[in-house]
Amino acid sequence: MLETLKKHISLYFKPACHNLHRGSQQLGRSMIEMLSVLGIIGVLSVAGIAGYTKAMHQWRLNKQADQFFQVLQGAWQYMYQIYPTTEGHTKVTKLFYAVNAIPREMKKNNNEDYFYDVFNNQTYIYCQINGGNFCGMPISIKNAAASQCRNILNMAKSFHEFLWEIEVNDTSGGGSYSGHTYGDGWCTNARESAGTCLKDLTITRMNSICRTCDRNPGKTCNVYILWKKTK
Repeated sequence: MLETLKKHISLYFKPACHNLHRGSQQLGRSMIEMLSVLGIIGVLSVAGIAGYTKAMHQWRLNKQADQFFQVLQGAWQYMYQIYPTTEGHTKVTKLFYAVNAIPREMKKNNNEDYFYDVFNNQTYIYCQINGGNFCGMPISIKNAAASQCRNILNMAKSFHEFLWEIEVNDTSGGGSYSGHTYGDGWCTNARESAGTCLKDLTITRMNSICRTCDRNPGKTCNVYILWKKTK
C-alpha cells in the first residue's frame, strides 16, 4: 500500500514541477491532482486508524481471556486449600495473591483485595460458606461491554469440568440475575435439554446471555463465575 501511494504521489507531483512555465491552466490542473492525492492519503489514514483500533481491541480481548484463564487455573488447583471455614461472605483474594494464582500485572496500587483486567475491570474472589458453600469471582464490566461478556464466557467454557455456575447480573435492572449456565457436576438432563450446560455453550446463547450488557451502555454488567468444593 505504501509503495502504491508513493507511485501516485510521484506521478502527480513531478509533472507539476516541470511544467510551471506552461501557465496557470497547467498549475490549476496540478493543484487539483495534488488535492486528489491528499484525499487518497486521508482515506488511507482513516482506514489505517480504524484497522489499528480494531486490532488493539482484539489484542485486549485475547489478553483479558488469558488473564482470567490463569486465575481460574489457580482456583482449580488450590480449591481445597483456599476454601475458608468461616461462615458468611469472606474475601480470599489475598490468599490467591500469596500463591501467585493472580498475575501480578492485575494488581493496582498494591491493593490485594481486588485485581483488574486489561480493560481495567475490577474483580475479587470470595467464598460464601453456610449460605450455598461456594466461591466466586464477580467481574464488573465497565460500560456494559457485551463483547467482553462474550469473551469471558467463552474463556470459562474451558473449565466446564470444574465450575459450578456462571450468571450475569444487570446492576441497572434491580440486581436481577440471568443466563444461568452450569458446569458438568450440575448439568442435569433437564439443563442439558434446555441448553444451559457450560460444555455445550454456543455463540447464540452467549449473545443471548450478554444482551443485557448491550442494552445498558454506560452501566456496569457483572459476570459471576462460581465454583464449589463438593458437588
